[in-house]
Amino acid sequence: MNTLVIGAGICGLTAARILKDAGYNVVVVDKGRGIGGRMATRRTGDAVFDHGAQFVTARTEWFNAVLAECQRNDHADIWYGGTEDDTHTRWRGTHGMTSIPKHLSEGLDVRTSTQVTSVSFRDALWHVECSEGHAFTANACILTAPVPQALTLLDAGGVALSIDDRRALENLTYERCFAVMATLAHPLSVHLERPLAPAAPSPIALISDNYAKGISPVPCLTIHSTPEFALHYWENDRAETLTMLVAATHDVLQCDIIDASIHGWKFSRPERQHSAPCLAPADLPGLVVAGDAFGGPRIEGAALSGKAAADHILMR
Repeated sequence: MNTLVIGAGICGLTAARILKDAGYNVVVVDKGRGIGGRMATRRTGDAVFDHGAQFVTARTEWFNAVLAECQRNDHADIWYGGTEDDTHTRWRGTHGMTSIPKHLSEGLDVRTSTQVTSVSFRDALWHVECSEGHAFTANACILTAPVPQALTLLDAGGVALSIDDRRALENLTYERCFAVMATLAHPLSVHLERPLAPAAPSPIALISDNYAKGISPVPCLTIHSTPEFALHYWENDRAETLTMLVAATHDVLQCDIIDASIHGWKFSRPERQHSAPCLAPADLPGLVVAGDAFGGPRIEGAALSGKAAADHILMR
């Protein structure tokens, strides 16, 4: 069985890991230069930023076991929580959030910087075309890209979904978010042992101290905008948007920011979710659409969706 997984985030890597361990021939492709999707870590000079998801939680026995294995292999550790007042333990990647997907990817055939342009189905096989002339053929295809991007790929390949499946996928929507990566001249005067959520009407949803978190050797902050702010200013000049968010951060913490950059997450978090952990169209054998819009908005939800996608392939 030859399976192609599109997307090297936690969902795609989970599916690929399960299938690989079951003896399947699996290839993972991703348009990015690295793996992990929104479990993203970036280095700017000496500063290290988790500029996507800030932590992982586990509510199921299965995902708790996944994180425990990552911890045994020095890829994850407990950050905070797990007390009477805060029952959900927050985990972090040991060297940044990408440490966890990197552990899952060990031994997998992952092709980064590979832009998929279309997905089609003919002669009982899935044909995946990529930019620069690359192409793959597989018995099964797991699509874990954000749903609007997945639909674009299927449309480009002329894949006709049923009316119900099409409507279900088009109903899945996402919030947007700006992430500011700010390097400080000095450590914060207040110790942020967890992300800080400023009170409304701030345009900032959270501020996280990567230095206090233990992943950066120099003081630096990750600043996430609210989804409302991101939606309103998405088409604005990014330099002006960066200036506004830096000013709002200074109003909260009076910190001395010496360098800052901004990244836009167009599909930051699902705001509408599918009721099932994945979608496998009955009339398109071997196709599974999965991701955090199915399993839930948390990282665990995306991993559970990847597990459900792999289980579907295994049951075939």
